[in-house]
Amino acid sequence: MNLLRKALVPLTGVAVIALVLLLAGPRAVHAITATLVQVVNTVPVVTAPSAPLLYESNCTGAFGGTQEGSCSFQTVPAGNTLFIDAVSIYLNSLETGVGVQWALMLTYNIGSSYPEGQGPSQGAALFIPLTKMAPGFGQNYVGTITSANVWSANSPAPKCQVLLNGASETGVFSCTAWGHLAPIPAT
Repeated sequence: MNLLRKALVPLTGVAVIALVLLLAGPRAVHAITATLVQVVNTVPVVTAPSAPLLYESNCTGAFGGTQEGSCSFQTVPAGNTLFIDAVSIYLNSLETGVGVQWALMLTYNIGSSYPEGQGPSQGAALFIPLTKMAPGFGQNYVGTITSANVWSANSPAPKCQVLLNGASETGVFSCTAWGHLAPIPAT
């Protein structure tokens, strides 16, 4: 009987301790969880860079009795680079015999982000071949480049220019550029 009493006392003590831990366990688990949440909430949030902003701009020009016409697209916002993906030009002139010598888009890269240091101040030309459309109302020309891959940074707005082989009083044209803007990384 003495032996049984000696065995039961430690077992009862272990059972009481286990019962106390069992009852106190959820509180301890909640306390540890609350501490972890507080620690996790003190870590600064890291955000991914924002997606590029889409760019679409249209400009129209007229010749007004001259051979050359131009128009400017929207200004590239400061601190951004404009990547031009596609350009389209539509030209209409009522004069017969007036043809196109060339049509182009000028981009300017005059900031320090230009790979060679400084871009040409007169602009870099992207020539857009125009095709004469079927006879209709006047002389109609159209041209599109869908893989332009040109860019403009820290600069004036890109321009669209058309040069005819003769003066036009009635000639008008419309240019559209599509692309996206990306922030210039800080140096």
